[in-house]
Amino acid sequence: MHQQVIFWAFMKVIIGAGPAGLYTAIKLKQAHIEDVVVYDPRANQYNRPGHLNKAVFIQAEQGLQFKFWHGGNGHIKDLERALFKKAQELGIKIENKRFLRLHQDAKSPGVVVAYEGQEEIIAADYVFDCTGGKRAVVT
Repeated sequence: MHQQVIFWAFMKVIIGAGPAGLYTAIKLKQAHIEDVVVYDPRANQYNRPGHLNKAVFIQAEQGLQFKFWHGGNGHIKDLERALFKKAQELGIKIENKRFLRLHQDAKSPGVVVAYEGQEEIIAADYVFDCTGGKRAVVT
């Protein structure tokens, strides 16, 4: 695999573009924190089954301070799609790249991601593991 190094000033990396990752990215943007990027190979491909009760949507709306739910119960994919759309509207960078590992270099900490067989080292000051039960970064 070819490896490319990408340097960003004070980059905040979020691994996972599900509800937790997108919610985190939006909250950071709303707090005027820039240089946030979300990595997930399935970003914008939301078709997971599973119902959520309306309390989840209400809590997300209250936390993010924008309305996107129109009532009733919904699916997790509905929440993901609404959060993805808002993240795009806010100009949050979301890339369909797979997290491989942390970049273990004290002078240039960050993550290593891959897309189509190409590895990239992304220098990052902060890495948020929003992969749920996978715990990809922690593992």
